[in-house]
Amino acid sequence: MKKYPLSLQVFYEKLRKINIPARVVFFVMGILSTLWFLIRVIPKPQRATYPCIRATFPFMSGLVVYLLSLGTSFFAFRKFREKIFRLQPLLAVFFLLLSLTASVYFLFSSSKKSYAAVTGPSDPPNTPIGTAQGIMPGRVVWAWNPDATNENCTDSGRTNGALYDPDLDDYYFNVKNNNQAVIDSMMAESIKTLTGKATEEEAWNAIFTCFNQKKKGSATGYGNGEIVFIKINAGSQWKNQWSGKIDANLNRRMTQPDIVETTPFSVMALLKSLINKGGVPQDKIYIGDPMKNVYQDIYEYWKAEFPNINVLGNDLIITVNDLITLGRVKVAAGNSKVIYSDGTQEDFLYDVFDYADYIINVAALKGHYCAGITLCAKNHFGSQTRNNAGHLHYSLIAPDNNVNPPNESNITNGGYGKYRVFVDIMGHPKLGGNTMLFIVDGLYSGMDGYFAPSRRWRMYPFNNDYPSSLFMSLDQVALESVCFDFLRTEYDGTDDTYGCPNYPGVDDYLHQAADKANWPAGISYKPDGVNEIGSLGVHEHWNNHLEKKYSRNLDPVNGKGIELVGVAKAVKALSEVPVKENTDGIESLFPNPCQGTFSVRYTLAEPAQVSIEIYTLAGVRVEQLVNQHQPQGTHTVTATIREPAGIYLCRMKINRGAHTAESTGKIQIIK
Repeated sequence: MKKYPLSLQVFYEKLRKINIPARVVFFVMGILSTLWFLIRVIPKPQRATYPCIRATFPFMSGLVVYLLSLGTSFFAFRKFREKIFRLQPLLAVFFLLLSLTASVYFLFSSSKKSYAAVTGPSDPPNTPIGTAQGIMPGRVVWAWNPDATNENCTDSGRTNGALYDPDLDDYYFNVKNNNQAVIDSMMAESIKTLTGKATEEEAWNAIFTCFNQKKKGSATGYGNGEIVFIKINAGSQWKNQWSGKIDANLNRRMTQPDIVETTPFSVMALLKSLINKGGVPQDKIYIGDPMKNVYQDIYEYWKAEFPNINVLGNDLIITVNDLITLGRVKVAAGNSKVIYSDGTQEDFLYDVFDYADYIINVAALKGHYCAGITLCAKNHFGSQTRNNAGHLHYSLIAPDNNVNPPNESNITNGGYGKYRVFVDIMGHPKLGGNTMLFIVDGLYSGMDGYFAPSRRWRMYPFNNDYPSSLFMSLDQVALESVCFDFLRTEYDGTDDTYGCPNYPGVDDYLHQAADKANWPAGISYKPDGVNEIGSLGVHEHWNNHLEKKYSRNLDPVNGKGIELVGVAKAVKALSEVPVKENTDGIESLFPNPCQGTFSVRYTLAEPAQVSIEIYTLAGVRVEQLVNQHQPQGTHTVTATIREPAGIYLCRMKINRGAHTAESTGKIQIIK
């Protein structure tokens, strides 16, 4: 189910590729969208509910508003001149201000809102792609507990370059803003839930055994002397410039320290479980982001509990004091290479990828101005040995969008079926192929990897609090698909957010990682230069952002896609759809989306005359479900709507004589 008529979508992308100015593209698409709407809807008005028709609305309305602003500007300026000549100064000032306002809108408005019509995923909900991986195939665990973080954290402080002082700087990485005991519990319960085991010891053995069976063909657990590398995201500390600056002893300087990265607290929880329950010796664990350095305050936090772990350090890109003296393990260029499958270039990896027997990838939960999202796959941009990853941006959605705020005119590589470097990364035997556990640290989240600080989340169930979440899976495609659904819902371009996760084709790499049928023509993904990759996991979108159900949640017996399982307070969040505060009205519409048959659950605080009707978005009534006097309480009515696929409105009217009320919900019908 495409979100826009395919021929117009293709034409749109071609215009942007050849660098036609965004305003011209907007004007052309507005005219074409209007023509498309008139040709399709006038002969058959019910087509106005079709998804491909609804997608034209923003372009049409944007064009109309745009032209109205231009017309208003000319009209108001003419009136201004007229009132000046007639010596009517107050009216003259009014029309001058009106003209200036309309002119400013005309000159500086963009196609941003209209462009949203062709953004977002191309595949409909609950349509799995690929082959699910893991002990419980396709299982993704989401742990959420608002007590994990301090809701009063301001994520602010000094930005004058002074050394970090937790008493003066109130940032998300402060110990006081994180409850380590709660995070420990979230991690432990997640690991058990992921594997279906009763204890952490059993769970870790199952994870090692599952991975070794897949990698070596031998169902063995952790072996003596084997090395585990925990790959974190520490992107801000790059070349000692930009946001994350350090002194020569790797102490954090306060320049732009609010950029979200893997927190020390999620890693500490992982270390406690892996060492104390998983049986991995401290000295066989290596932690870091090889292109960067770990801040000294984080290093000391980990080392206080586990003094024998190995923390990586990099003095190849920046100058610091002796890394050995600072307690770091120096990285060097390794022997393993990534050969990018479009044939344009290749990269060496750092040596830790040569000697690591297992990788645990702990990424951060963020949007990204160039890639749309940044999760476990993009976390490996810091694993190759060049001094930055700019040479890999050409395969992203918006390669040149490394500006703040993001500019949608830079979306020059959007859409589907294009070469994506993330697929090579996910399939490489030393990167995604050597990763036994994928984790996304969602205790905090930001809209971008470098420019955007942590934000409180609006979507259910977070209620304007930090996301306070951990996500994990043995299926890397499934994990990124779930996190993508969260990110595209939260960062949707409204309420002062940038809608980068909703750029067209953000999940193209997930389609391709799941199934080679989605590979671009002429591309065969062989990241080691020899072996073509198979399905790396399963991709799917949830049914809706309230219920968050995937195909294995909806059908545990026959489902072939993702299963999202909750831990801590996420259990309740996944089992209960939020009820409106008003006790009169619709509580839920389910299943949603549906294939025509659905139920409406609603509540009456007192007896009332009730009418429930289904309307198209154009206001045409298609069905009446209820029209009678009903008693107080909760009621459910089931109906079958034999109408085209699309979004419909369910309107409930409550009449108690002098008191009337309305309640409206949306239901999506898919065919």
